[in-house]
Amino acid sequence: MDRRLKFKKGAASFYVVAFSTLILLIVVASFAALIISQITRSSNADLSQSAYDSALAGVEDAKLAFANYKACVEQGAEAKKPGEGDTALSCGNIVWYMNSVDGEYKEYNTDCVGVAKILGRTINEDNSVTINEGENNNMEQAYTCVKVYTALPNIRDKLAPSKRIKTIKAKFGNGVKASDIDYVVLRWGKMMSSSDPSKVGSKLDSDSKHFAFEPSATPPTLSLSLLQTGANFSIDDFEKVDLGGARTNRGMVYLVPTNADNAKMNQDGNDSSKSFIGAYDGNQNQISKAQVVKSNDKTKQNMPFAVYCSAGETAEEYACSVRVNLPEPYNSGVRNDDTFMLTVAMPYGNESTDIDLEYYCKDGSICHNEEVIGSEEQEIIEKNRVIIVDTQVGIDSTGRANDLFRRVESRIERSESMDLSIMGPLELIQNNSLGNTNSTTMDKQLIVTCERNFPPMEGC
Repeated sequence: MDRRLKFKKGAASFYVVAFSTLILLIVVASFAALIISQITRSSNADLSQSAYDSALAGVEDAKLAFANYKACVEQGAEAKKPGEGDTALSCGNIVWYMNSVDGEYKEYNTDCVGVAKILGRTINEDNSVTINEGENNNMEQAYTCVKVYTALPNIRDKLAPSKRIKTIKAKFGNGVKASDIDYVVLRWGKMMSSSDPSKVGSKLDSDSKHFAFEPSATPPTLSLSLLQTGANFSIDDFEKVDLGGARTNRGMVYLVPTNADNAKMNQDGNDSSKSFIGAYDGNQNQISKAQVVKSNDKTKQNMPFAVYCSAGETAEEYACSVRVNLPEPYNSGVRNDDTFMLTVAMPYGNESTDIDLEYYCKDGSICHNEEVIGSEEQEIIEKNRVIIVDTQVGIDSTGRANDLFRRVESRIERSESMDLSIMGPLELIQNNSLGNTNSTTMDKQLIVTCERNFPPMEGC
């Protein structure tokens, strides 16, 4: 027997074992990499949630600081810069901190540590405020910067099936009065990923005369209502209109999102075959003062306005934008500050949408002194846009957990009870079933015809 053959026995087994080991190492390494990746993602998710919680803690502290500030303002306190070595804050100091910007007194606050100083929090060397995490947690949670804006360039909110109406009674800064407001701009509906204009909003029926009833259309149909009076008024004035002078005490326009072709139809409203009026002139959506006045004329047929809403990604944040020019009050040219209100509502409550409302003086006029306001990026706004004060408060809070940061922007405001009275008033009609015209008996036998539960959407 050849001795050389003995040295070759088992070589195949060696290669099989080697390759099998290599494959197993690759499989084990892959599983190990996958496990490490999942652990990292889980850790980052936990850190992200903790940083978000830290930012929310900053928002809650801002609410407390603002409540203290409002209490001091109601007592008539005026801003007073704290002195060196002061340990206890007076109301004047609180007002100064809430309205200081980098050590200078302004009408709004953009100082990262102003809130912490008002509440007497311990401020670290990096201007952060540590959050008490308990004994079993060590994520170094803190909020690093909290800014409060008491003056804002807009009103923002969210309409949803459970909250279909928003009533706004705004206060204006820089000495602007309600009578100075010439028009408002309403924006709503987030940009959609689709670039197909036919999928935007509501569609026309096959006869191209009516909009199809689509309660789930995106963006949804909205209504904008105006309520105003002059210095003196009576209840009967709300039913009257002055078409020639473009005056009325109330009006309501319905805004139906659609594509550009539909929104350009029947702009003058003279085409009787169309059951809508186009609001898009090729440049912007606009509703005139006369059209707002006409909406309160019960002797005329009032139709909704077709509003062009963009499809696809653009530089704009909202898909829909419409300018509504406001008429003067009936029988008076001076709008009353105390009775001027706007209501934005969603007639069909199956969708949700963000809304943005801005007030403007006449084009070319100057209605505010500050060129920048309301955001970290120092948004440059038009000179004729009105600054809104003491209506909504903007809070910009940044939170940290270890080396991960989260930023939260919030709007807070006082809750109002006006929405219920506007959305669905309960009318008790005098019951004359006995033939007595002087009877004061009210018919209260009301029957529930439809119920809806939130959430989820059920019924109706």
